[in-house]
Amino acid sequence: LINIYGNLSVAFSESGAYTKAEEYAQKAILLSNERSNNLGEDPSNPSSLMWPASQYASLAEIYTAQCNYSEAKKILNNCLKFYDTNYPESPKATFVHLLLMHIAENEGNVQELYYNAELLYRKSISSYIANAQAMTKSQRTDYWYNFDNGTLSNLLGLFSQQSMTYATMASLAYNAA
Repeated sequence: LINIYGNLSVAFSESGAYTKAEEYAQKAILLSNERSNNLGEDPSNPSSLMWPASQYASLAEIYTAQCNYSEAKKILNNCLKFYDTNYPESPKATFVHLLLMHIAENEGNVQELYYNAELLYRKSISSYIANAQAMTKSQRTDYWYNFDNGTLSNLLGLFSQQSMTYATMASLAYNAA
């Protein structure tokens, strides 16, 4: 039922029916919280709140589409705290950073845009380094190809706009390791 409400929320959001989308996102969040409680999961333990965190990120996406950036950022920053603490390699963490970058770009907040871009770049490098030794050459190539989908290119473009040199980017990669 959580997935159904989540999917309905996405469908309504994509059609521009944001009030309905928000309603279904809130229902998905409520059911996610109930699921965590009913399964005996400790709501004070952030690792038991993966479902709600994912649903909250979806609600933030709806707020972003409505240009309600202050509410979206509150939710997204809480989601990041969850993911950074419990599941930093989650694809949702990447999604949250990308959404924060989108908001910063729309608000004209270049400093926040670069900050989130740098965090995302560091996490990507860290994840790659952590996994690279166990990967074949083909798997390493696939990793960057799958990550990219324009994301890496956009990040590198942002860094070049910020006049970051290759030495600075190498330093970021070194520090991420």
